[in-house]
Amino acid sequence: MEQQQEGPAAINRFRLAQDRFEDATVEVDGAQAVVKRVVNVTPLDRYARRKLLDRRQVEAGERLAQVWFAARMEPRVVASYRDWVDCGTASDAAVDREGARRRFARAIRAVGPIAAREVVETCCHERAVGGTVAMEILRRGLDVLADHYGL
Repeated sequence: MEQQQEGPAAINRFRLAQDRFEDATVEVDGAQAVVKRVVNVTPLDRYARRKLLDRRQVEAGERLAQVWFAARMEPRVVASYRDWVDCGTASDAAVDREGARRRFARAIRAVGPIAAREVVETCCHERAVGGTVAMEILRRGLDVLADHYGL
């Protein structure tokens, strides 16, 4: 019976088997080096690679994800730092976060209630949509989002 290997080696084998990589050239200490870059990290990446979404739709989804993370709307691991940190008055980061939340709300209003669920689940929560109907709703929602962003 073969013993399963744990740790980084097992993770690397899994990643090599599951993920898709492209060669990328980077500069390291003044010399060029070729590295592997993962190209299917999110559902948007996978859908683009399978030609289920076009570049415009993917860019719109990535922009929405950036706004989502700037607004800090992802689930929190720690509820509050108030007991350990002096929160004081509103900082520039809090103002930026509020602006990002407003931009996110405007984008979701533009997408509309029919496609909002699929767009948020795929772009922000990084969950795959299930079925051809949901994929079509996602495509249409991302088209509207791309128009909203002027792409």
